[in-house]
Amino acid sequence: MKYVGYLLSLFSLLLCVACEKEDEPVIEQEPGRTVLVYIAADNNLSSSVEGDLSMMELGLQGADMRNGNLLAYVDRRNQNPQLIRFVQEKDSVRREVIENYPIDHSSATPERLGEVLRQVTQAFPSDHYGLILWPVGLAVFFLQILFERFVRGRNHRLQ
Repeated sequence: MKYVGYLLSLFSLLLCVACEKEDEPVIEQEPGRTVLVYIAADNNLSSSVEGDLSMMELGLQGADMRNGNLLAYVDRRNQNPQLIRFVQEKDSVRREVIENYPIDHSSATPERLGEVLRQVTQAFPSDHYGLILWPVGLAVFFLQILFERFVRGRNHRLQ
């Protein structure tokens, strides 16, 4: 009977060791992406901004941002420029103000664009970044400067 007790104890010990929980499979997250919409509308296009921001919110409803961020730097006429983050909630999207800038914070300079880009990349580290320049005229202006400075290697200033 003594041996039966030892065998039962040994069997119980082996059973406990053998019943190890398997690790759950690790689901890898896709790389994060941060997109900044740079809206320079301290001009006659200022009235179009709210509609475009609302369309961005509508487009995000029900979308899967997959660990990403959508931000907008918005400079409207007679208002303080803001850096806004679109935050998805269950059935809606809300705007979260990240920063309010002084009203004299001009958005139409390459230096300001660079400052906002540095702020975004520091505050929202991601594997990938995207930049949308709004309106088209501003995009052409900045692309010409970037082309001159980086492609041609000159510190070119537009006259």
